[in-house]
Amino acid sequence: GRDLAVLRSVTPPRKARAPAAPPAFATSPVTVSVTRDDSGIANEINNFVDNFNAVVDAITEHDSYNAETETRGLLLGDPTIATIRRLMYRLVSGRNNDVSGDVRSLSQIGIRVGAGSRLTFDQSKFDNVFATNRADIEELLTLKKMETNVTTGRFDLMQGGIMAQFENLIGRFTDGIDGTIQMRVNAIDQQIELGNDRIAGLRDRIDARRRVLEAEFLLLERTLASLQSQSSALYNLRPITTRAQGAGGSSLFGV
Repeated sequence: GRDLAVLRSVTPPRKARAPAAPPAFATSPVTVSVTRDDSGIANEINNFVDNFNAVVDAITEHDSYNAETETRGLLLGDPTIATIRRLMYRLVSGRNNDVSGDVRSLSQIGIRVGAGSRLTFDQSKFDNVFATNRADIEELLTLKKMETNVTTGRFDLMQGGIMAQFENLIGRFTDGIDGTIQMRVNAIDQQIELGNDRIAGLRDRIDARRRVLEAEFLLLERTLASLQSQSSALYNLRPITTRAQGAGGSSLFGV
């Protein structure tokens, strides 16, 4: 206890820290400028056009016939591919009645179907329309109003611009339960299963027919062996009969 008292007596007391100075605020006004980046919208439209054309190219590759190589695409004539193509072009070339503005179609902002059924984008026309109808273009491209379907529990699109309708269309195509592509896959699987059942049935019929033919073949072999045996026995009897007839003739007629 004495050592602790001595240590306390020689230890200088701690000084309290001075409070930190408040931050200095600028006394002169600060100006913040906010501008719209309209070039980003045109870039997104270009990306949309490129992606649309890429999908069309992929569909054409698998749904066409090459006369030079005489090869057909894997999905040539498939009705699902035809439906997907038709609905895609309906969206990009049709009139959107969900929007309220004057701009209701992509052709009004420079997006058209050109040569080879590919989309083209006239940015000059877009810029001119965008300068005076910005709100209408935004509505045409981005409008999206959803409601919950009380039956399915899903969110259904009630009103939509081009991008929302494309998103909804892709969902209808790719849904893993009742999407257009999944339903087609299910139908193909059923056809394959039916074909396999028919093949199995044909195999059973072939096996049954083979067993019948094998049984008939064995019976014919046995019958043939029996006939050969009887023929050999009859052939062996001929010399005996001849000798007997010869001996009998000599005794009766003295020849």
